[in-house]
Amino acid sequence: MTAQQIINQAKQVNKLKRGISTCKILKRGDTIETLIDKLLSDEGLAFARQTNFPSIDILRAHKDKCTPKGIFVDASGSFVNAPLIFLCGKGKSKLAFNNQSQIYNVYLMHGAEAEIFATGGAVVQLFNISGGEAALSQNNYGRIIVM
Repeated sequence: MTAQQIINQAKQVNKLKRGISTCKILKRGDTIETLIDKLLSDEGLAFARQTNFPSIDILRAHKDKCTPKGIFVDASGSFVNAPLIFLCGKGKSKLAFNNQSQIYNVYLMHGAEAEIFATGGAVVQLFNISGGEAALSQNNYGRIIVM
């Protein structure tokens, strides 16, 4: 991503921020780490759903900072009982949940694909922020709730 593209995207975000109350969470001195933390907050996820921000280019540019927080960019993998999975971009993952003692959250953004299996009373909340695809399988009292 070029500097001009980043500037243009920042201008677009600033324009969107003026009309969206949840944008109050963004501060001038935020680092990429604090922005990732804010993205994973309730307000940040609402902002992402409303604006489709951050772009896949921004996520790709900071992939190394995203992965430790549970945001997987252009990644394929298998995950079992991960409390939070945020998949972005190209990649297809298999997610399995079988523990009824907590609610799981799965977020798909920018075309991410996932096969999601819920069994044993597990409850999974699926949020398709933008352009994700999911194949759902639930049995033995497992439930996937599409939000």
